[in-house]
Amino acid sequence: MNKLQEAIAKLKADEQRSELNERLLQMLLEKQRELGDNISEEEAEKAASDVFKEHLMEALRSVVPHVEEAEEEENWDDTMEDAKDVVHGYFRDKKWKYRDYVHQKGVHAFELGIRENGKLLRMKVYLESSAKVCRVDAVFPFQAEKEFVYPLCEKLARENYPRRFGALQYDERDSELSYRYSFPIRHCLHEDDFRMVFMAVMASAYASYDAVRQYAVGRFRKAERDAITCRAQKLIIELDQ
Repeated sequence: MNKLQEAIAKLKADEQRSELNERLLQMLLEKQRELGDNISEEEAEKAASDVFKEHLMEALRSVVPHVEEAEEEENWDDTMEDAKDVVHGYFRDKKWKYRDYVHQKGVHAFELGIRENGKLLRMKVYLESSAKVCRVDAVFPFQAEKEFVYPLCEKLARENYPRRFGALQYDERDSELSYRYSFPIRHCLHEDDFRMVFMAVMASAYASYDAVRQYAVGRFRKAERDAITCRAQKLIIELDQ
């Protein structure tokens, strides 16, 4: 019996189940009919998890008054404008040249280039209405070469381990490399918080700059090449079995 079947059986066994659990049972049964019987254990577990999440969100929406939702959206407009003012004010205080624009519907963006010790970063700030978050990206001026993605991603994982604010990112769609951190601003964006996060993201990107560039373009030392080759050979052997 897979996880989806177990969840259904448990709810059916409860003859005194509540209205909420009855709704959950119907959702699980509908998912079972949709997927059929010939699914793997992993698929069944994911399906059950998805239904539980959907049921939870449905239950939460049912107990939150719509008037509060409307008021929150109305307040968010003020929050967004205040957040823009905070970002504008910080960049102007620093006397940095930047541009701001609508990145897409519901997302306002700021962008500027910062160079330290000959190393350039393209800093981006996104204020996102749907998620109600502020996102800070430090984009590197070089891209990942496809041939070196395997060792590069291993390196990114090691570089990310000690980081407290955000993490290094690799976008396989366009090979862009960046350092990213997002935080909620549902009610307001505090100037001190924004300043701290912006500087932390920038400092973290600069701290990993040389290592990321080295692996992105394949400038490996002999010991590193040998270690990468050894791991790759082991992987090939495992895949061939």
